[in-house]
Amino acid sequence: MPSDGSAQQIRTMSKKQIAILIIAVAVAVAAASVGTAYVVVTGNSELALDGAGNEFTASARIDGLLPGQSSTSEYKAHAPADAVFTILLSGGAGDNLGRYLDVTVSVNGNALYSGNYLSCRGVVFTADVSGDFTFSITYSLPQSVGNSAQGKECSVTARCTLHEKTSG
Repeated sequence: MPSDGSAQQIRTMSKKQIAILIIAVAVAVAAASVGTAYVVVTGNSELALDGAGNEFTASARIDGLLPGQSSTSEYKAHAPADAVFTILLSGGAGDNLGRYLDVTVSVNGNALYSGNYLSCRGVVFTADVSGDFTFSITYSLPQSVGNSAQGKECSVTARCTLHEKTSG
């Protein structure tokens, strides 16, 4: 059984924890009222895009793909209001794997682009979104490349943004 001093210390700690919780909730409510918050989740981490125009960037190093194989990066996101999602792929140029690589960019399972990577590099793709949505990028090496791509690699960066949808 704790002594009176220990019991007082436990009550004091609980009051401090409650005060911290109240402050945290107040900050969250204030932040939510300032602007629309967008959240992009990848794996166990999440990144808050806390307003129009903020950017989420993901990089992928593609190597070791064999002809006929593919690799997909999938992300979950949330837009609390109607928004426009944009995605732009960059990198992976020159005499590397990029010239052999096919890519499919999808939002909610609908392909925005599917074809050769170099043909879509630097192109901004857009989709109207609202609420929870997913987007994915699938990198694949066509069976027809044979040994041409052996030992090649490339890095691709995806830059994603959410913008508040304007009427008109």
